[in-house]
Amino acid sequence: DFHHTNGQVPAVYLTQIYQQFGFHWDHIYAYEMQDKKPADVFDQVPEDLFHAYHWINVGVNSAKGSKMNPWNMLLREYKEDD
Repeated sequence: DFHHTNGQVPAVYLTQIYQQFGFHWDHIYAYEMQDKKPADVFDQVPEDLFHAYHWINVGVNSAKGSKMNPWNMLLREYKEDD
């Protein structure tokens, strides 16, 4: 887990820190290597982030071209002004 998250999902904890500075989230991608029940994960996502939360229950793969490499998805799907 990410430092001391007070029991929160690390991705949620970090987004709430950024929200304090006015950052608006339209997409949050969370990769989880350990097998988890979807209901347990989504129960921890606050309602104001639910629309943006994309949970992928597999680990990342750093191989160039891998569909499980988050950088490949970001480079392919998002533009400079996003």
